[in-house]
Amino acid sequence: MNRMKSAAMGSAALATMLVLGACASLQIAPPPSAAESVELERSFVVQHGPAEVQFAVAGSSDEVAQRLSSAFAAESLAVTSSQPGLIEAKLPADNQIGVNYQVVARGLVAAAEPGSTRVRLYGERTVMFVTKDSLDVQRIDGGMYGRSGATWLSFLRIAKSLQPDSSKRVVVLPP
Repeated sequence: MNRMKSAAMGSAALATMLVLGACASLQIAPPPSAAESVELERSFVVQHGPAEVQFAVAGSSDEVAQRLSSAFAAESLAVTSSQPGLIEAKLPADNQIGVNYQVVARGLVAAAEPGSTRVRLYGERTVMFVTKDSLDVQRIDGGMYGRSGATWLSFLRIAKSLQPDSSKRVVVLPP
């Protein structure tokens, strides 16, 4: 009986090591959105800082906010909150084993020089561990996996659609 129990425990330990090894190898591979992100970012002016996309658009803040809301919807970012100067899309939580991921996309709209409006797009991914109260909040960028990386690509496409002049589009990336 002890031999069978020990063999079963050994098999379980081996299976756990294989699963952990597979998880580790997934982290090494670049996210699928990375190549597309790098290609899109070439048509932007690059700066370093907290990850966000910035651009200026002709029009009043109200007009630009409406256009930005439409652009969010076109990128499947359903606007969940809208107030003067802020448009927010809170994606449904992604529940994985022991961890919940929440992605929030935001667009800040502010008047710039007369007849122009400044737009800043950024997102955050919140990681909540089911067994603990701790939270980890990260700015999303093109190097992330899943919905976070897809949301970053949406920001780049929104900026290109609203501001066709690449010299007026800035992508800010972590150093």
